[in-house]
Amino acid sequence: MGPAHARQHQQRAGTHPTGVRATLRASGAGTRRAGHAAAGHGGTGCAPRRSDRRSRGRGVTPQLTPYVLAAGAQQADSDAVFEADTGRRISHRELGDAVRRTADDLLGRGLRQGDTVGVRLSNGVDFVVALHAVLTTGGSVVPVNPVHTAGEAQRQLEHAGADWLIDAVGGDGTRAAPLKRLTAPPSGAPAVPSESARTEVCPPAREASAPLREAGTAVLASSSGTTGQPKTIRLSHGNMIAALAAGTAALPLAPDDRVLAVLPFAHAYGLQAVLHHTLRCGGTVVTLARYRPGPALRAMAEHGVTRLFVVPPQLRTLCAGQRDTPVNLDRLRGVVTGGAPVPPDLVADARRVLAAPVLMGYGLTETAGYLAVAAGEDTPEPGRTAPVVAGVEHRVVHGELWVRGPQVARDAVDADGWLHTGDLVSLEHGALRVTGRCKELIKVNGYQVAPAELEELMQRHPAVADAAVAAVPDQARGEVPVAYVVLRAPAADAELAAFVNAQVAPYKRVQTVHRVGAIPRTASGKIVRRLLTVPAEPR
Repeated sequence: MGPAHARQHQQRAGTHPTGVRATLRASGAGTRRAGHAAAGHGGTGCAPRRSDRRSRGRGVTPQLTPYVLAAGAQQADSDAVFEADTGRRISHRELGDAVRRTADDLLGRGLRQGDTVGVRLSNGVDFVVALHAVLTTGGSVVPVNPVHTAGEAQRQLEHAGADWLIDAVGGDGTRAAPLKRLTAPPSGAPAVPSESARTEVCPPAREASAPLREAGTAVLASSSGTTGQPKTIRLSHGNMIAALAAGTAALPLAPDDRVLAVLPFAHAYGLQAVLHHTLRCGGTVVTLARYRPGPALRAMAEHGVTRLFVVPPQLRTLCAGQRDTPVNLDRLRGVVTGGAPVPPDLVADARRVLAAPVLMGYGLTETAGYLAVAAGEDTPEPGRTAPVVAGVEHRVVHGELWVRGPQVARDAVDADGWLHTGDLVSLEHGALRVTGRCKELIKVNGYQVAPAELEELMQRHPAVADAAVAAVPDQARGEVPVAYVVLRAPAADAELAAFVNAQVAPYKRVQTVHRVGAIPRTASGKIVRRLLTVPAEPR
């Protein structure tokens, strides 16, 4: 088990009574700096309707948090979250107490039921407490990936209609300054309150008494969607519970499972398949603030990790690291990988090097988690997942997978309730095989990159007359974006790439710039990406 288990009661998140010491700021302020690095209402790319906020129930507890934390009654004193980076830990009992106390404090500081709160924190205790405290107040959460730049975070928060932002760990939790609510960001510029508008979340002296709604939006997740433009997916409490129920039934975990969380909780995969799945089953989530293969392998060995959820590029680097500097992974019971195409050779390599079963999962942000995951102890054939999870209807229309069910975001579906996934699949012996994508998204390390976002940035350069972005295969990352540009004035390729890359997260960065005479487009102006070709003699 490693020396960490002998110290499990020596360092607890209880050193601060709330379990979270997050700095609250009005939503426009949080985009001043970037930090670290994913249903009743669904997602159409629109912000929450103000009418949603007026439709408030009375005296009803939100559903998701009690559902996720229910195992705490049986596993009260075991670790719920353990931070491998810092040694900080919080038990299931302490987590429930911290969520309730912090929710009460947020209400006392002005949050109202129906408010939308951005949470931009690294994987760890603070994120979990902040997320579920906001849900307990009757609010909705916008998880923001901390690796995103200030501009990216600002756009996501504005798109989601966020009122507040929790984005930094504070000091000792003893100081409190006035907190001003941002009702409407100034047009054309982010609202940046002064430092005096910051406040620490401190332990309250009273119980929460505000009425809470039964249903409604729980999480406003960011997804690039099938159009290539980033959009907000509104996932209700019911969507997320349905997805968790199906996922835990298909892939049950035990209370003694210790699951390494290297996927960001700001994304649906990390939030639902890792964090909520593990907590629901009474296990322990072992977190790392950022992924690096060496520290991840050491954490797995030292802290007795039994389950691992990763995207294929991470799995490849873990295999390489284990071959170079092997560690003891005797407690590892299984690996789940998904989020991008999984090459058969990688599955075989992982089975051999990690000496554990390898399962493949499939899901979308719009489905709040799993759509399919291999049942049993191993995936019978690389590239194949399992039948679609219970409770979800599915059909294949012209090769594209359509799904319908209680976990599907309502506003992401057509008039008959079907979500068009944009993924090309085949059904073989009752199992799904993903063969390609209808949509134009680029998947880098499991992250979705929208070509349209990079094209818009590239076209802002004064020397660029037109631009297009497409994917090229990359063994280490799955795919990477490359740009095709038509110039109106001289400019170096490195200058053009740097112009775009300075404005986006590392995984979105353009790797190569190709100069072309024209961008192929349809009569309506849409880019025909399949006709993009590399010039014979790129400069």
